[in-house]
Amino acid sequence: MFFKIATTRSEKRQVMEFWEEIIKESQKIKDDYEKGNDDRFHQKFYEKMTINYYIKHENTVRPEFIEPLPKK
Repeated sequence: MFFKIATTRSEKRQVMEFWEEIIKESQKIKDDYEKGNDDRFHQKFYEKMTINYYIKHENTVRPEFIEPLPKK
């Protein structure tokens, strides 16, 4: 593999810009991946906090801070 050591100001700037682009690209990939996982987690969490979830699953234990289920 061939490596060239940057010696001039323009070469150093070019290398710095290259690595900045690589960092931005990898940060975007990381953010996109984490956003997908966070959205799925939050969606499941909020679904469990709704009354409809507990009506469907009557055998589950409801947290005390949620209002009582309506009588059928």
